[in-house]
Amino acid sequence: MLDRVLLEKRLENFWGLGRFEADYWFVGMEEGGGNSEAEVAKRLNVWSDLGCTPLVDNYQYHLGVEGHDFDRFFEGNIRQQATWAKLIRTMLVINNPNNDYLPQDIKDFQSKKWGRSDSENCVVEIFPLPSPSSVQWRYDEWTDIPILRSRESYKSALRGPRIQSLKQKIQKYKPKLVLMYGMNPEYLDIWSDVAGIRFNQTTRTMIYRDKFIYSVIKEDTLFVITFQPNAVWANAYWEGVGKEIDVLINPPF
Repeated sequence: MLDRVLLEKRLENFWGLGRFEADYWFVGMEEGGGNSEAEVAKRLNVWSDLGCTPLVDNYQYHLGVEGHDFDRFFEGNIRQQATWAKLIRTMLVINNPNNDYLPQDIKDFQSKKWGRSDSENCVVEIFPLPSPSSVQWRYDEWTDIPILRSRESYKSALRGPRIQSLKQKIQKYKPKLVLMYGMNPEYLDIWSDVAGIRFNQTTRTMIYRDKFIYSVIKEDTLFVITFQPNAVWANAYWEGVGKEIDVLINPPF
């Protein structure tokens, strides 16, 4: 069984990677992975070794999870991590929309600047436990914590408090950008609650072919909703998202 005390700490206090003081926040639904009890236990132990802080350094966190080849995202013959790579491309374009970015540029940023404790990005998740997919759930086998009996009870218990806590963090740190990814109805409801506004046709901008974003500026923070990175592989979409964000954050005079 998983360490109950450590698991409860994770439920209460884990948010993701990077630093809250960063200008650019990227918000997903949950961390990938968690394919086995042993892997989850290792993630919990590494997080504990790093101080059980709300955010951890991406490199330190993933290099600590031994036996799962995470080093390939940071060292040697670096491979792009599918979700990170699209978001990184968008961030690079925001900072320099006139540049063309090659795969090596993405890899360099991923290995050195993505979700690091000294970076200008914050990579957070609405829900704090890793899961290999939205349809798999094994925590009922690994712990007797009541809210983890099912994915439904887990989400029901944490959704409201986590959204409220994230809203408070946004109000406190005032990032320039909060980019939230995922377009299914459940995600859109959550993102609308985080932003405090209902996204609709008036807040939609076409970006590439039939793909679009939702966006709104509220109290000097730009909230953007994109598709899930693994749902849109075209680099043109993510580059278009970056260019649109650049215009919204830095409007031409």
